Amino acid sequence: MDRERLILELRKSERMSRMLRNCHRAIIRSKDENDLLNSVCDIIVAVGGYTLCWVAFANHDEKKSVVPVAQSGLEESYLKSLDIRWSDTDLGRGPTGTALRKGIPSIVNNIIGDSKYRPWSAEATKRGFSSSAAIPLISGGEIIGALNVYSSDPNAFDLKEMELLQDLSDDMAHGLIALRTVEREKATTEERDRLATAIEQSTEMVVITDGKGVIEYVNPAFERVTGYSREEVFGENPRILKSDRHDPSFYRSLWDTITAGQVWRGSLINRKKNGAIYEEECVISSIKDQSGRIDGYVAVKRDVTNQKLLEKKIRHTQKLNAIGTLAGGIAHDFNNTLMPVIGYAELLQNSENLTEKGQKRVEEIHKAAIRAKELIRRILTFSRKGEQSFRPVEPYIAIKEALKLLRSSLPSTVKIVEAIDSGSGSFMGDLAQTHQIIVNLCANAAYAMRKNGGILRVELIAERPDKETRQRYRSLHDIDYITLTVSDTGVGIGKDIIDRIFEPFFTTKHEGESSGMGLSVVHGIVEDHDGLVTVESEPGKGSVFKVYLPKLTVKKGEEKSYEKKVFPRGKENVLVIDDDETVATTIEIMLENLGYKVKAFTRGKKALELFLEDPSAFDIVVTDSIMPEINGEELARQVNSIRKDLPIILITGLSHESSAGRKKPPGVRKIIYKPFSPSEISNVIRNVIDHRK
Repeated sequence: MDRERLILELRKSERMSRMLRNCHRAIIRSKDENDLLNSVCDIIVAVGGYTLCWVAFANHDEKKSVVPVAQSGLEESYLKSLDIRWSDTDLGRGPTGTALRKGIPSIVNNIIGDSKYRPWSAEATKRGFSSSAAIPLISGGEIIGALNVYSSDPNAFDLKEMELLQDLSDDMAHGLIALRTVEREKATTEERDRLATAIEQSTEMVVITDGKGVIEYVNPAFERVTGYSREEVFGENPRILKSDRHDPSFYRSLWDTITAGQVWRGSLINRKKNGAIYEEECVISSIKDQSGRIDGYVAVKRDVTNQKLLEKKIRHTQKLNAIGTLAGGIAHDFNNTLMPVIGYAELLQNSENLTEKGQKRVEEIHKAAIRAKELIRRILTFSRKGEQSFRPVEPYIAIKEALKLLRSSLPSTVKIVEAIDSGSGSFMGDLAQTHQIIVNLCANAAYAMRKNGGILRVELIAERPDKETRQRYRSLHDIDYITLTVSDTGVGIGKDIIDRIFEPFFTTKHEGESSGMGLSVVHGIVEDHDGLVTVESEPGKGSVFKVYLPKLTVKKGEEKSYEKKVFPRGKENVLVIDDDETVATTIEIMLENLGYKVKAFTRGKKALELFLEDPSAFDIVVTDSIMPEINGEELARQVNSIRKDLPIILITGLSHESSAGRKKPPGVRKIIYKPFSPSEISNVIRNVIDHRK
């Protein structure tokens, strides 16, 4: 018997040694946690000769349940049927629960007779299990699981066998920790790679510096925006981008904020490698080591130059809209004031009682009133910049007016020389924008001579560019152009920036002196007019700006003709309504002088009451459009609802541009814009009456 037992012991020892060797090999070669656990379980069953092997992890839920994560041996349904816990309860006092809870090996060498195994003994004996052992997987004092081994032999687990299984469980625990460490490092590396990829591919600029502000990293977005390569900025300070648009106190405040460990947020105006100015929104944070010491900074920046440009355009549009609203109200009142001046002046011009000297004086009054009328129209047009009104423009008039305005604002050291051909012709364009071109170019030239003075020369001619000029400027064609030349004897423009002077925001002026939009606006307006603006300059010798605008071709027979004013007369009954008593009286006198029978009112409701008493009493109605009690359009609707054949003329103090596109109310045959002359109103009334249906 001793010999047989010795042989059995030797075979068991050999089997256990082979099992351990194979398990160690599997632990070393396993690539992941799942592979390690299942491989060890398979070897314990196949080589060690055990009936079942499985690994348990503790769930930290309310029940403190146990989860099988790997197994080998009998069918999987056995483990699924078990309710094992690691709490100090009947379901947690078996080998597995005890090993997980206490961190010590637990053995049951007689499953049928051991009370600790009572909850699971029926299922175990049904499958032929007689003994069970659970060994905790511990690493660094932490219980990470339990290795569970089953045998069909009773008393299968002696002290020596448990020592071997304990060694195996320790190796398994170390293997698991090693694999988890590798997985964590891999995940960390992947996370860093993803972060690095995100930063590299980000459209936001990212700059990382050391604690002294020396650049250590920039991403491709930084290279795209600034024009600097990584190699050019490594080891440099971010001040390489400094634009001199911020004073030293600005940068001092920024540096004080970030060195205190706080986050700085704000806008920076910086300069690219090519000298172009750009604006960026920036967030700068400190980078701290494990001890909390600042050892670097990271800046995330976004180029907002185009966004700021759009915001400025929107603000400019809103400002002009506000000016337009104000100008509209002023113009309405001013046009009412001009009405009697123009009306009576024209009536006096046609009077036979005036002397020749008196006629000349009245003529001057009339001219001045007409100039005031045109000035109001231009103010309204300019205030509505977005509403471009392209019509034939004679630029010499705009030049003369612009130079009159500029003279008072220029220093006495700047002399204006004019060489303007009043017969240069016209072009299709917007008068307000033409005025803006002249003002911007002249203001730019005057600034170039602010220190030493000089000559500001403005020329206007009609010309056809020669072949050499057309080859130099490909956008010019073999047609006639009106050419505006603005030259100065100022400081000139350097070759390094001359190609950029038409860029938005580009300026050589100090902060607060300019928005950098003047020449950019000129360039945009000229392009909208299918023209070209060029510049030639040399430092110390001044600059020459030329604007080419396509000349309007006037066909034969289309030349302007100035006819003698005609005052058609009539005998019809006219109803006149205008809330301004002076205007109503002026129109009444104008028409009565021409033979019409006129009833004039300053209140729309009273005029409507008179009309309703006898709708057939009038042959035509002339009404103001804007009145307090009832406006002209509503009055026209009510009149038209009673007499559809009665023609109505609407008069308004607003501009043509303000009324453009508006549908005329029923019955309104014509709209006349204040201030109008007797000849205008008489011709309109006669034409409307004679052509009514």
